[in-house]
Amino acid sequence: MSHQSVGITRREWLRGAGLAALGAGLLQVAPGIAHAQISATDASNNVYYRFKLGDADLIVVSDTAFQLDATIFGSNQPAEDVIAFFDNLHVLTPNNSVNTAVLNLIMLSGDTVAVFDTGTGARLARTINDLGIGTENVTDVLISHYHGDHVGGLLSGGALTYPNALVHFPQPEYDYMQTAASNVVGSAQAAIQPALDNDQIAFYAADAEIIPGVQAVYTPGHTPGHMSFHISSGDAQLLHVVDAALNAYATLPNPTWHARFDTDPALAVESRQALLDRAATEKLQTMGYHFPFPGLGYVARQGEGYQWVPVAF
Repeated sequence: MSHQSVGITRREWLRGAGLAALGAGLLQVAPGIAHAQISATDASNNVYYRFKLGDADLIVVSDTAFQLDATIFGSNQPAEDVIAFFDNLHVLTPNNSVNTAVLNLIMLSGDTVAVFDTGTGARLARTINDLGIGTENVTDVLISHYHGDHVGGLLSGGALTYPNALVHFPQPEYDYMQTAASNVVGSAQAAIQPALDNDQIAFYAADAEIIPGVQAVYTPGHTPGHMSFHISSGDAQLLHVVDAALNAYATLPNPTWHARFDTDPALAVESRQALLDRAATEKLQTMGYHFPFPGLGYVARQGEGYQWVPVAF
């Protein structure tokens, strides 16, 4: 497939969308204005956060949020201890669940419009269109792993949501899918099949430069081929841990806790500790796919674990 350039220039998009202050990193809610007391999970709201990374313009979009059983985040711990941990943070719901965000990153750099994972399809594509970017102008979709809340938005009504984009998929993840049970990976296979049929998929290896400025970081364990992303523009850097760390306030201070979704929990701990150590040591701006919106901040060492220091916005 020939890689098509974006139909609108970045300057035209900025002018047309009225985003002259992209670098300010302000919360925007559109088209219906949502005040702070309205939950971002309301499907009628577009919620996004804009910021600069070097010369690149980045946007975090809140695709959706859902509740997960609190014990999922510490499956190798006594359930009552995990529940008490979240209860002490005042984030436990009456049914012992934890609200969990799904956050998608968009990068505009030169003629590249890249989307990192596709969410569930709840709000991401609509937000891209409402911002004036246009799903047809997305040039690249970078998939971290096969789970449904990452590939679910690849299709809309059976057709490719981003019809002109090249879908980048981890080679180790795809290799695993070829022998995994269909009840485990079948929905993911169906989601990527149209891209395969249209020759709009490219497989990337561990530690490969996927597109200019974006390097894959192999972090297996959550799934066999799970990838995180190191994004750079000039001297500015962002480490997107995706699902290598699932919960900002539980996984970071307790990096050896297992997550019930992890395919290989011990390997996931090894990957997570290496990634968090890098984030803390190099003082990298960090993003988590399921962290509280907008999912951006820093990782600081604290005791035997780490502390999440969220961005102020």
